[in-house]
Amino acid sequence: MTRSLRSHLVGSALTATATLLATFGLAVYLVARMAMVKEFEAALVATAQAVAGDTEFANGRVIVESEELEEYRQFAANSRRAFYELWGPDGAVLHRSASLRGRDMPRYSCTPDRPKFYVVTLPTGRPGRVIATQFQPRLGEGQKGPAPVLTLIVAHETHALDERLAALAWLLAAAGGATMLTAILVTGLAIRRGLRPVNAMVSDIEGIEN
Repeated sequence: MTRSLRSHLVGSALTATATLLATFGLAVYLVARMAMVKEFEAALVATAQAVAGDTEFANGRVIVESEELEEYRQFAANSRRAFYELWGPDGAVLHRSASLRGRDMPRYSCTPDRPKFYVVTLPTGRPGRVIATQFQPRLGEGQKGPAPVLTLIVAHETHALDERLAALAWLLAAAGGATMLTAILVTGLAIRRGLRPVNAMVSDIEGIEN
């Protein structure tokens, strides 16, 4: 009887513990993932703003300036991590990063007031995220407006982000497993000790009956 009761108590306690650990671990992972993705997307926004800020409409042409600056090094021809492409109102390609090596990015929908983010496979075959946005370049000296509305795509691979998320998942799983093992040992010992008076009472009853 006491063995059956002990097994039932241990099973119930461990089930409750496992449920709590799984719920807590999942909540931590989702909150951390949301924060990391937001940080990543904020970096995409900053890069897109830098490219847009260096774009000028002058003499009827769209010019992307200052490609020697620090923020453009990630778009170098030998880069496999970051890409951008700029289209005019008619869909013609006006400019693309050297890292694309003449290739085109897919077209993604967006509006001037609402940039959109997409999970994509990059031209290199690696997973990445894209921001698609529209803007009007600044007017060059002597250029009369209005400037055309351009579409800009900025993409970056998510390998580092995916690695961080995978490491977090493994860490939470390891911590949960270690906690579960500790809970098994502690719960079994605690219930065994707690049932000692019951065991003694059962033994006394059995002695009386015999």
